[in-house]
Amino acid sequence: MNMQRFSLCAADGTHLGFLVTDAPTRGVAETGVCAFKAAETAEDAHAAAHARLAWLAQHAQSWQWSGDAVRVCDAAGDTVAQVRGGYLHSGGFDFILNDLTGVL
Repeated sequence: MNMQRFSLCAADGTHLGFLVTDAPTRGVAETGVCAFKAAETAEDAHAAAHARLAWLAQHAQSWQWSGDAVRVCDAAGDTVAQVRGGYLHSGGFDFILNDLTGVL
């Protein structure tokens, strides 16, 4: 397995949740599964972004490479988020990805 762990933060560095991705093979994979976990609480200024992560935790199931980005998809295969350039983009929100792989 090829598991990676990321923290998800707002632009001001406020921690909002986690993303874990996994692929069925070692090395560079083209697709795999993913899971989101929203932080237990969020400041009022980040309530809407926190709600989006909670929504992703319920709907996002897989990821796949698509050009220079990674698509995050729901059970129907529809794109619900995109990872590009160190950011997760979803529902009008931009989250900073901090790679935790090897840290935990």
